[in-house]
Amino acid sequence: MTTLLPEQKLAPEARASSQGPDASRPSPPLSLPKRKRRTEWLSLRGEFSSRRRALLFFLAFALPLTWAGCGTAGDREDAGAVTERFYDAIRADDGAAACEQLSGAAVKQLESQSGQPCEDVVTRLEYGGGEIVAVEVYATNAKVDLTSRESGFLSLEPEGWRLSAIACKPAEGKPRDRPLDCEVEA
Repeated sequence: MTTLLPEQKLAPEARASSQGPDASRPSPPLSLPKRKRRTEWLSLRGEFSSRRRALLFFLAFALPLTWAGCGTAGDREDAGAVTERFYDAIRADDGAAACEQLSGAAVKQLESQSGQPCEDVVTRLEYGGGEIVAVEVYATNAKVDLTSRESGFLSLEPEGWRLSAIACKPAEGKPRDRPLDCEVEA
């Protein structure tokens, strides 16, 4: 049995008079909930986008700056300690101890240039030495400046900080045109 709505029970003439002058037109289909207007979606997308842009900015710029901002105090101390151990070994004429502070690439370069083992050659090179003036750490690289105006460059290897360039001094000429000339360089 079919159940009729109250307006369906009326005769067609009565239905037309009760529904007004447009009753002869078919009634619109049942409407589903309207979707959000395009402008509403755009504003939501804009809010999401601005949040996403802020997060990307933080990850791309702010976070690396905290990592690269001269490293941690521990990294600066470790890089400085490696440099001090190297120069102490040079002063003590202990080639083996000095070579332990060098990176693998620096040892290979020194041995290939001289044709002799690192321990025999490293103490015969010219070093100014001096006290450490500054240590700068940039993620996996470091620079140590000495009072003799020499610099040492270090790289972070699996066993820790190791010297990859030693006794680097600026060449003669204009300050910005002066490359560093190093005694040992990887």
